Amino acid sequence: MLAILFYSCGTGKKENSSEPVEQETTDSITLTQPVKDTVPAKEVMIEMNDIPTSKEVHDRLVYFKEKYIVNYKEINPEQLSVFVLDRFTSEKKYKLFLQKNISVKYGVVENIYPVLNIRAYVYVDSAQCANAVNNWFNCFGNDCSSLIPGEDTRIKSTPGYYIINPTSIICLDYLVEHNENNWNDVIAHLKKLFASKTSKLIRVKPQGKLTWEQK
Repeated sequence: MLAILFYSCGTGKKENSSEPVEQETTDSITLTQPVKDTVPAKEVMIEMNDIPTSKEVHDRLVYFKEKYIVNYKEINPEQLSVFVLDRFTSEKKYKLFLQKNISVKYGVVENIYPVLNIRAYVYVDSAQCANAVNNWFNCFGNDCSSLIPGEDTRIKSTPGYYIINPTSIICLDYLVEHNENNWNDVIAHLKKLFASKTSKLIRVKPQGKLTWEQK
């Protein structure tokens, strides 16, 4: 079942789609260690000629999940924190959480199972998107830092990667304990699916180093 958590602002109704979607509920799957998978992770390939022709964020998120489900399972976190972009008007919101079946290490601690936290926001036009971005940049990260577009800095924040388009924003966040996961591959795939030459790209590494990148 391809169940991406989906929200449509203003109506509270599900959007029509060829793929099933779910609204957020209070039910949860505890983020405990899954049964350890002794099989190595399968390589995930996202080729340009294989990407859906549809540029709809929903359709491409479904495609991303279909590719990554070979190494991950979908979860519903116990406590879903409010992301800053949730506070501003958008046309559609999507949230996808995938926990990996293969563990990584964090220092001397073993059996850490990384979680992909992906949030996507779609806006009715560029003006609505720009308003959300401006408000977000005025309070970015855990310490509510003010960002200047194009200026590298250091903030207090969990690691993440953010793709800002004229009418959509794609956010990847993960815990510093999950840093040994293959995040460079994940980011490369998200860029193939959602970024263009006009996108603004932000990467936050462990210890809060924030850099602006090029497509």
